[in-house]
Amino acid sequence: RDRLWTPNDDAEITFKLGYTKGDDDHYVQLIQEPGELNCYLPTADNADEPWYETSRGAYCGTFDIDAVHYSSNNPFNPGSPDFNPDTYLPDSSNLINNLPGNGGPRQARYNLPDFYNGITEQDFSSFFPGTTAEDFIASPEIPGTRRDQARASLQYDQALGNWQLMTLLAANKDDLEQAFDLDRTEQRYLNGVFTMFGKTDQEDKSLEIRLDSPADGPLSGSVGIYYYDRDREDRQKQFVGSALGQLSDPTFRTTKNKALFGSLDYSVNEQWTFSVETRWANDKKTIVAPLSQGDDPFTPQLEGTRVQDSTDTTSFTPRFTLRYQPNDDTMFYALAAKGTKPAEFNDAFFRAATADADQSIEAIENGDTRIEEEEAW
Repeated sequence: RDRLWTPNDDAEITFKLGYTKGDDDHYVQLIQEPGELNCYLPTADNADEPWYETSRGAYCGTFDIDAVHYSSNNPFNPGSPDFNPDTYLPDSSNLINNLPGNGGPRQARYNLPDFYNGITEQDFSSFFPGTTAEDFIASPEIPGTRRDQARASLQYDQALGNWQLMTLLAANKDDLEQAFDLDRTEQRYLNGVFTMFGKTDQEDKSLEIRLDSPADGPLSGSVGIYYYDRDREDRQKQFVGSALGQLSDPTFRTTKNKALFGSLDYSVNEQWTFSVETRWANDKKTIVAPLSQGDDPFTPQLEGTRVQDSTDTTSFTPRFTLRYQPNDDTMFYALAAKGTKPAEFNDAFFRAATADADQSIEAIENGDTRIEEEEAW
């Protein structure tokens, strides 16, 4: 919803409010049976190719979305004389018995019952101090993606003679839940570790103030400031029926960005224009993991010092543009610009399910947890 208010001839106030709700089923992926693939197949003719040991082939052409059609020369085709059940999929004896027939309907191969029903494993709490029987239960979740997003902005435009002052405030809230079978089969590999549920909640707010000069002369430009603040909380669990089957304690992230920017356009004459734009920015990020020294997957000790890291990136990014317009229908231009991507974190060192706190702390001290700033011209 948009609302525009003009308190006087020199000012405008614009308010925007939006809300989006999404609810999707599990995404469609690998809907073709391996036996349907018809090109780049790992047959004896391709034994010398580098992909022979790792690829099941590809599909060339248009396939039938409703029915399965096996390729006669495919070694994964159940009707092929070269078919070997042991090479179809690891531990796939049950899968082979339930393959769709040639011309039969396609099947979704996911661990959807694990999502809907949850997983309960044997109670090992007596072997792991600090745990209970509930720690060995992966509670049910709904497969797919659910997302709620709320956005709001308030913009104030004020004329100052021939100059223009703009102030923009914005705030966003984004709540996301995703439940996916990452191995995309109905096999429960490694006790279900590839069946994942994740929850991300984040909020951000920003402020921009910009002053624009008149644009009717040979020289024009603008100058402004920008501020951005985001808080993010991530939680995960795997459907393994163990302590990993519980929703993890949250990983907290913050991002704060502040910037100064400006631009200058100079019209040499009616055909030639030169522009220069610059931006100075500082980007600070922090991450606090649900790990402490002495933790293990079954006896979390969150009273200690949490594993945490931070980055501080400062950048200067100019852009230069030279334009030549010989007539109203033609323009030539040359442009050079520098861009940067602020430093980030290697998430593997901060995941509760897989990281070791002592090793992560050592990696932080060595600087191995940070991804350096990237630059490009």
